[in-house]
Amino acid sequence: MLTLAQQITDAMPPSSIPLTIFRSIPGIMKILRRQGLLEDVVVSTRKEELSPGQIAEMIVVCRAYPHLQDDAFVQEPS
Repeated sequence: MLTLAQQITDAMPPSSIPLTIFRSIPGIMKILRRQGLLEDVVVSTRKEELSPGQIAEMIVVCRAYPHLQDDAFVQEPS
């Protein structure tokens, strides 16, 4: 249980670096786009864009913790 808790803690920051609502939204949208749930990541201002290095960190986390991803669930027919 502690190992899983640590993995979840490690996995969360890349989708929201730095931890502000403006940087979290495009990170979450990027994951949803990768899963095929969004066509594109569209933000209204520059302060809502991904932080430098955020995509690279997201890729590292996805590779390190594939068991934390919900891609299979998302692809299941409703």
